[in-house]
Amino acid sequence: HAASVYIPRNRMEKKKIEDTFNIILRTDVLGSLEAIISSLDKLENPDIQLNIIGKGLGNISENDVMLAESNNAVIYGFHVTSSTSAKNFAQEKNVEIKNFKIIYELLDEVKKRMEEKLKPNIEKIILGKVKILKVFKKEKNLMIVGGKVTEGNAVLNSKVDVLKDDFIKTHGKIVKLQAQKMDMKNVGVGQECGIQYEGKALIEEGDTLVFYKEEITQKKI
Repeated sequence: HAASVYIPRNRMEKKKIEDTFNIILRTDVLGSLEAIISSLDKLENPDIQLNIIGKGLGNISENDVMLAESNNAVIYGFHVTSSTSAKNFAQEKNVEIKNFKIIYELLDEVKKRMEEKLKPNIEKIILGKVKILKVFKKEKNLMIVGGKVTEGNAVLNSKVDVLKDDFIKTHGKIVKLQAQKMDMKNVGVGQECGIQYEGKALIEEGDTLVFYKEEITQKKI
């Protein structure tokens, strides 16, 4: 297995909220409204913020539709209906109205919509590192270099970060890998290899190529 995860210094940044989801909530009675809001408050994720921009008792009105349209919100009703004029206005303004009779179904729908707005989580799995010993060929977006595998494995078709003193200079992909003049799918630690690299031609002797793959998973709430 490869070495532990590294944190390139030029990638460290302050965490910020990716998105918001605005909703308007209308229910039949106060007890339902309070119960739903209490449950919605528990739907937390550092990357998305749920905003209840309007709430109240009784049927969904044109005013709710106007508020939703101006704030890009979805209207959720619980044991209420929409007036005919509100339905028509919502259709005209492309405002979504969703009605529910079971609280957990409403909560599941809000949770699902929040998760859909989240960007997938991309985890970088380090496969290996190669120290560059020689630059053989350099073109605009292609280089042929030689190096030694210092950790893990050099793997064909991997993505790579090009590092100089722990700073990422650029990124690219390995399109050909050789050891002892033979094409290889991977080259193990301690071995020397020839590498054909696609990307900005910024690799220099002494740089390190970090081979990695990306695992993409959908974030949950």
